Amino acid sequence: MGENALQGLRLSEAGKRYLDKHPGRAHRIASEAIEAEARREAGTNEIPETLRPFVREREDGPEIISLSEASRRLSVTRTTLYDWVRKRRLLAWKTSKRGLKIPAEQILGPERIVDGIDQVWAILVDPELVWVFLSEEQPFEDEVARPIDKLKAGQIDDVVGAARAYGSTPA
Repeated sequence: MGENALQGLRLSEAGKRYLDKHPGRAHRIASEAIEAEARREAGTNEIPETLRPFVREREDGPEIISLSEASRRLSVTRTTLYDWVRKRRLLAWKTSKRGLKIPAEQILGPERIVDGIDQVWAILVDPELVWVFLSEEQPFEDEVARPIDKLKAGQIDDVVGAARAYGSTPA
């Protein structure tokens, strides 16, 4: 990849200025980013040292599992899971060619999923946004709590009301 290959990239004004000022560095960064993505796609997640400052590590966040693992934990077929996702019963989203990503915390046991997720999904629409909302503490009338915990406790109406407020924008 020559220096000119980077000229065709869609960049912000700041990115364009950086490229003009530091073409050698930009070329190296682009090469390392491509190599990192190739390693990730090949199943190795090694990140080059020069790119580490740009990577935000997840802090003991919620467990995200594959479709196969969800199928095992729920004791249902993969076809059933795809149907549940289509019906918005099971929260999942596609992040790559490798399939769906599923927050494990919504799984309560064989054939059991937390009730109310479909109602939140209908309000917030984007499944990743739904998971951000459900997994992070939110203010409720009487407390600050994670909506997923309130759904598990059967407080669906409280969570649906909070989702409406979360998804609204000022006029």
